[in-house]
Amino acid sequence: MIFEPDSILSILVWVIGVGIILVTLYDFLSTSLTVTGGGPVTGVIHASVWWITLKMHSRHASHSKLAWLGPSLAVFTLLLWATSTWLGWTLVFSSDSTAVVNSASMQPAVFMERAYFAGFSLTTLGTGDFQPHGTGWRIATVVMSANGLFLFTMAITYIVPVISALVAQRSLAAYCRRLGNTPCDVVIRSWARGNFESLSPHLVSLPALVDEVAQRYLAYPILHYFHSPESDTALPVRIAVLDEALSIMAGAVKPADRLSTQTIEPLRRSIEGMLSVLHSAHIKPADTAPPQADLQPLVQATIPVCSPEKFAEYMRKVKDRRCRLKSFVTRDGWSWDQVHA
Repeated sequence: MIFEPDSILSILVWVIGVGIILVTLYDFLSTSLTVTGGGPVTGVIHASVWWITLKMHSRHASHSKLAWLGPSLAVFTLLLWATSTWLGWTLVFSSDSTAVVNSASMQPAVFMERAYFAGFSLTTLGTGDFQPHGTGWRIATVVMSANGLFLFTMAITYIVPVISALVAQRSLAAYCRRLGNTPCDVVIRSWARGNFESLSPHLVSLPALVDEVAQRYLAYPILHYFHSPESDTALPVRIAVLDEALSIMAGAVKPADRLSTQTIEPLRRSIEGMLSVLHSAHIKPADTAPPQADLQPLVQATIPVCSPEKFAEYMRKVKDRRCRLKSFVTRDGWSWDQVHA
């Protein structure tokens, strides 16, 4: 028997142990094998820790310290999965007084010895100091060892690609940064010989890069908590600058001088897709839209622009989008002023 049927306490300990194992396994699989966001446990913990840290950051800003939170959460997540699984199996093997015995004396193990047995079985060390007693517990030991092998192998294969995802994220941010420092700067740099055609090649190549990073946010939701200490490589800031530049081109530049909708729209939709994954990090849109860009630099660069009223009307149409952009930026530890700095 796996546990003593006449002992209510044994049954309760067994049920709690199995429950911890199943919840941990579900959270682990939801995080590592799906592209719909993080697990229910780690997702809430990450969002809560990040929210508390941002509150502290808003009082004493330190981007270098904030940059350490992502790696810390990654390590914490691995330890949480490992220790929760370890605790669960320790409780399961503590539900029967004779489940684990000393290999030499055959005396029942105490609680800490059962924890030791569960630990070396999960890590497949198999020291042999203690052993399961009975056929049922031997089978449970095999299941426990398989659980540990699967957990540690998959955890490593989950964390390693996060590094490459961070590289892709920083590369995209650097690409966007090369197009201009601010939204108006992007527009002004793209204006040549009376049109914006010099920007067209970038508008063709960028959507695929943005889509790839957006999908990686879903596959590895912990990416939301990796903070770049420099705004030049901070993806939320760079994406906001790029999208605001596209809004200026679509709503402020006179119709006769704009790029075609077919040229701009693919990138706009790709950025929309990136903003749609914010829910995976429990990021909600800002309550108010950020202030619109000052068009005076465009006027000084002799770029034909519409009236301020026309531009304001267009910006009202994209209010919801800009609220999400604002939240994307501020929830990464930056202020909206950085977008136009």
